[in-house]
Amino acid sequence: MREVVITSGVRTAIGDFGGALSTISPCDLAISVTSLSMVMSSFSVKAMDIVVMVLSLVIDNVQI
Repeated sequence: MREVVITSGVRTAIGDFGGALSTISPCDLAISVTSLSMVMSSFSVKAMDIVVMVLSLVIDNVQI
């Protein structure tokens, strides 16, 4: 059985459609937050097999 470890949570910046983040690919943004998460948790990148990322939306004060 594999061990599951939650290292840390990192949020990305929120921008406007076509705004300052529009030139950054989603993959590059994912790499940045994953790297930051690894640094914050002091977790070894070599021990990492799978990364799970979650998109959370808030509409009318309800998180979905």
